[in-house]
Amino acid sequence: MSRGRVILLGASGQLGRSITRELAERGNPYELVPYTHEELDYSDTLAVANAVQIWEEQVVAYDWTMVVNCAAFTQVDLAEDAAQYRELLALNALLPAQLAESHLPIVQISTDYVFDGKQGTPYREEDVPHPQSLYGRTKRQGELALLMHPVHPAEQHLVIRTQWLWAPWGHNFVRTMLRLAREGKPLRVVNDQIGSPTSAPSLARAICDIIACYDAERTFRTSLLHYANRGACSWYDLAYAAIATHLPEYDLSQLTPISTAEYPTAAERPAYSVLATDRVTQLYDIIPPRWQDELKRSIE
Repeated sequence: MSRGRVILLGASGQLGRSITRELAERGNPYELVPYTHEELDYSDTLAVANAVQIWEEQVVAYDWTMVVNCAAFTQVDLAEDAAQYRELLALNALLPAQLAESHLPIVQISTDYVFDGKQGTPYREEDVPHPQSLYGRTKRQGELALLMHPVHPAEQHLVIRTQWLWAPWGHNFVRTMLRLAREGKPLRVVNDQIGSPTSAPSLARAICDIIACYDAERTFRTSLLHYANRGACSWYDLAYAAIATHLPEYDLSQLTPISTAEYPTAAERPAYSVLATDRVTQLYDIIPPRWQDELKRSIE
C-alpha cells in the first residue's frame, strides 16, 4: 500500500466523524489530517488559500494527497435568511471553488437539493439539476466549480450527492425525533416528501472504499456519483421506524402524519428526491444497504 494522505474538512460533523471512525476501524491505512471549523475557518478565503499552499508544498512527502470536503452550510431554512448569505455562499460555493484551484484531487459532498423533486422517478447523475432553494443553488455552484474547472480535468475530482443524512451522533432528524419521543411529546411529521434516509456511517464506508480504489489506480472512475441507502420513505415513515426501533415504549398513536402545507418552511423542499445509485454499484461494486437495516445497525 502506498503512502497516502487524506485531508478531511468538516471533521467534527456527522459525516466527518463517521469517516474518521471508519478509517480507524480499517487500521488507519492513510495519514488522516482532520480540520474542524475552529481549526480552519472555511469561510476565510485567505486562511483556506494558506492551508492549500501548505498541503501542496507537503505533497512530495506522500504518494498522493486527497481532500475530502464534508464542510457545508446545511441549515436549509436559515440559508434563506439574507443575513446568512455570505457564509452560505462561502462554505457551499466558494470553498469548493478554492479547492478546485489546487492540484489535489477533491471529494466533494453534495445533495439531492440540487434537484426540484418534480420528476417522480429516482434521479440519476445525468439528470439536469434545478435547485429550488438557496441551499440547493449554492451547493450546485460548488459542484460546478469542480466539474467544470477550465484547467484541471473533472476526473481529478469526485462529487458525491447524498440525501437525508443522519448518524447516531450530531444534529439530525433521527436524533431529534428520538429526543422528542423520549420526552413523551406528541409529534406531527410531514408525510408527502419522499427520499432515501442515508446513514453517515454507510456513506463513510463507501467513501473509504472509493479512496482505496484511488490509492490503487490514482484516479476516480467518474466525476459524479449518487450514494443513498436503498429504499424510499417519507419523513413520517422514517420517524415511525426510528422510534419503533429505538423506543418501543413510546405510544406511536402520538405520531401524526401531516402534509407539507401544514408545516410551512422558509426553504422549498423537493417532494420526491430519491437518488438512483446504479452507477456507484457498477463502477465500484458498492451496494448501499437498506435504510431500515442501517437503523437497526445503529443500535448495535
